[in-house]
Amino acid sequence: TVATGDASGSVYLWRPGRGRPRRLADPASKGIRALAFSPGGTLLAVADGNGRTYIWTMRAIRLVAVLRDPGSRGVTTAAFAADGKTIATGDGNGSAYEWALGAADKPRLLASLRDAGIRGVRAVAFRPGARTRTVAVADGDGRDYLWTPGKKLVPVLADPASNGINSERFTPNGADLVTGDADGRL
Repeated sequence: TVATGDASGSVYLWRPGRGRPRRLADPASKGIRALAFSPGGTLLAVADGNGRTYIWTMRAIRLVAVLRDPGSRGVTTAAFAADGKTIATGDGNGSAYEWALGAADKPRLLASLRDAGIRGVRAVAFRPGARTRTVAVADGDGRDYLWTPGKKLVPVLADPASNGINSERFTPNGADLVTGDADGRL
C-alpha cells in the first residue's frame, strides 16, 4: 500500500494494480503534512495542520488513536520506532514528542523536547539498534538534536550554512545519520 496526503486533509491509500484509491478524509483538517507507516505496515500515522496525529490500523482501515499536540501550529513530521508501539512527532512550534501507543486507544505522552532555539521541527527519526532510544530532531535552522528522552543533555549537530533540514534517516545499523537540507545538500 502507498499512502499520499493532500492540502485538503484527505489521505489516499493506493494498492498498485487495484484501481482507484481508498480515501480517508477529515473535513476539519488544515492539510496533511506527514505520513508514516509503522514497521511491518500495520499502522499509519497521519500528521495534520490542526496539531493532531491520527493513527489508523491498516487491517480494518479504522482510526485507533489521536495524538493531540497542545498549542501546536501543526504537526510537521512523524516517525515510528522499530517496536511499532512508540512514535515521535514534531511541530511547527519547535517541539518534539515521544508517544506510547497503548491498548484500548489510549496513547500516552512519554516525553517532550522544547528548546527555545528550535525553529520548527521538520523531521524526526529513531536511531535503530541503539541500547537507549535516541530520536534525531531536525529544525529549520540547520540543527539536529540527538534527543534521548528522559535525559537533560541533548547533543546538537549544526550546519550554520544550512537553511534548514527537511529530512533525515539513520542507516539501518544506526551508525550514521543522513540529513537533507533546504539547499539541496546531504
